[in-house]
Amino acid sequence: MGHVYQRIKLGAVNEEDLTILVDTGATLSLIPPALADRLGITRLPRKQVIVLADGRRIEAEVGVVMVEIGDRKTAHSASTHPMRKATNRWRPRKVGTNASTTPAPRR
Repeated sequence: MGHVYQRIKLGAVNEEDLTILVDTGATLSLIPPALADRLGITRLPRKQVIVLADGRRIEAEVGVVMVEIGDRKTAHSASTHPMRKATNRWRPRKVGTNASTTPAPRR
């Protein structure tokens, strides 16, 4: 099985077109705080405890973002947490004029 990517638009106060890695088994969306800041996402006053696939528990801020895929658009809750390089191979990178999330090279 290969990786599945999807072109989407995320927005709150500001919008960004992104290419994301789709995790079809995920129950939550986790985005970096820097992206949430650029979009202008307002965080709720309480943090949410999230259990990651490897069993670790993290506390994450939660906010609402508009998600647009093709001609479909909906409000979606997004959790924000700094993604550590040791536990996550994915990092944002500029591609052309749009921000994109692409795999980091394996070491």
